[in-house]
Amino acid sequence: MDKRIKVGIPFSNDKNWIAGVYYRLNLIKALDTLPENTKPSIYILSSNKNDYFYVKEVTAYPYLYFIKIPGPVPLFFRILNKITYFLFKKKWFDKSLRSDSLDCVITLSTSSYDNWLRNIKNKFYWIPDFQEHFLPSFFSPSEIMNRKIFQTKLAYSQTNIVLSSNAAFQDFQKIYPGYVAKVHILPFAVFIPTYDTIDFNVVRAKFQLPSEYFFCPNQFWQHKNHLVVLKALELAVKMNRPFYVVFTGYKRDYRNIDYFDKIIEFIHEKQLEKYVFILGFIERLEQMLILKNARALIQPSLFEGWSTTIEEAKALNKVVIASHISVHKEQLGQHGIFFDPDQPEDLLRAIDGIVNKNVVNYQYNKEIELFGKRVWNVFVKKHSKSVLVE
Repeated sequence: MDKRIKVGIPFSNDKNWIAGVYYRLNLIKALDTLPENTKPSIYILSSNKNDYFYVKEVTAYPYLYFIKIPGPVPLFFRILNKITYFLFKKKWFDKSLRSDSLDCVITLSTSSYDNWLRNIKNKFYWIPDFQEHFLPSFFSPSEIMNRKIFQTKLAYSQTNIVLSSNAAFQDFQKIYPGYVAKVHILPFAVFIPTYDTIDFNVVRAKFQLPSEYFFCPNQFWQHKNHLVVLKALELAVKMNRPFYVVFTGYKRDYRNIDYFDKIIEFIHEKQLEKYVFILGFIERLEQMLILKNARALIQPSLFEGWSTTIEEAKALNKVVIASHISVHKEQLGQHGIFFDPDQPEDLLRAIDGIVNKNVVNYQYNKEIELFGKRVWNVFVKKHSKSVLVE
């Protein structure tokens, strides 16, 4: 048997950005769909070994290992490194990974440990989207600057960039003309955990949900555009045909700490309390059951790289009502019901439209298989002597 390819994946179980957690878990699950002889060894890179145990529990990947990301170098050793590098062109105290530690690393475009990985030749930088270029008011000036500096460095260097959609690639081409990096477009599929051990009636009773509702499972970040859903609900109440909506997701937007408070203030001001259910961050199995039993998913976001919640809805063959941004159209094609994210009246029209919408069969298992092959082709193929049969 060939020696397994060694793939490093930095990981942090960070609820502030749960989509980033799910993205990396989905990559690992995709690699687990490959034939046994082509599955790589995956090394979880983290400063906390609990992250490794979490990934192992969730994915059950058979060839999973751990490499600890070291903490900051103490001041004394940083000074010593500068002296030895000046005199001998070599750092005396070097914690960076050796070049033979990993064959490749799948990391983020805002990596704070890029220097630690500097000896690894094959790095793939995932850029989720370019939101800061189009919605700069949602970011601090320092965050915009840091993102643009790192992206520019990547775009004009001999490295690998991973994007999740053709829409993101079109943005990239406009922002960084004449780029020299190798760009890989890798739309991801999601893996739904088994939820048949939980009774939906128990979940419904736990959260006191109505029998019919729409579901909007987005973290409470400003670009997720929750307000358009609430404004559509306000209109529906005035027309005496209200609907119920369930929100889940982490309640804090680090870029706009007042955003969630404004959501609550709007609900109270418009007297929508009886129609709105805000559950916060809940267990994934519970979330999948709530999605499965919803009338439809509402995805009102102003900007996405590739929507995880839409993929989850597709996996469960749910009707999706989505903002008409390019990436949502790319994900859903003719199956989506689209609306203008700045027009609550248009969302209400879309909600009314699901009455005549047939249940969709996405045949999602084929998308999962295709995702697994694409992951292998992008990250593993060039290092492997094995052949993946198409």
